[in-house]
Amino acid sequence: MKEQERRDFFCRIAPKYEQCVTNDCRYVAYQHVPHKVIKLLGANTAARVLDLGCGTGLGSIPFFKAGYEVTGIDDAQGMLDIAKGKPFKKLICQNIEEDLHVADSTFDAAVSIGVMEFIRMPGAMIDQIARKLKPGGIYSTTIPKPHPAGFSLGIRTYTINNFLKFVDSEQFEIVDFLECFGWESGHLAAADGNPGQPREGIEYSTLFLRKKNRQMVA
Repeated sequence: MKEQERRDFFCRIAPKYEQCVTNDCRYVAYQHVPHKVIKLLGANTAARVLDLGCGTGLGSIPFFKAGYEVTGIDDAQGMLDIAKGKPFKKLICQNIEEDLHVADSTFDAAVSIGVMEFIRMPGAMIDQIARKLKPGGIYSTTIPKPHPAGFSLGIRTYTINNFLKFVDSEQFEIVDFLECFGWESGHLAAADGNPGQPREGIEYSTLFLRKKNRQMVA
């Protein structure tokens, strides 16, 4: 799926997105990832979180409940129009692979949930996230595992070892890892008026990384 096609698709299905993914697609990562990030942040009750590819804001609901300040970024304005109904500190419409319109070294955590399958240059994006995080900040991302349907769905998939090549060990250390069901294809296409797409289950690996303090590394 090309970038403009993906953006237009998510804008069209935005009003139906939350009901579809929570009721039909067996999507659970938006619950598992934030709760683990909250646990890793520990006593930080005033954390600032960057939600990359935030969509309608489903993945930030646990952060809101924890009292965190959340900035959401997505390039599909239709999704952000739904997200406006949630208590984001700020919402920004932009491609998350471009220079992010937020200050460096200002976030305690960043997440990209259900996003990496569409990213063309994961390494460059992760490098940029490292700049936006404070030392000790947490970054978590879901990684779609290889699946025969990946090509037909127009998504990128990875083994965990291949994906780790994008992570600079001088910037991040791995602090946790989990596997969970990603999503079942076909339902979103049906919501867009195309009911013929096969139902294929995509599995996720999920990395939890902590930004190193470079002074400590030196």
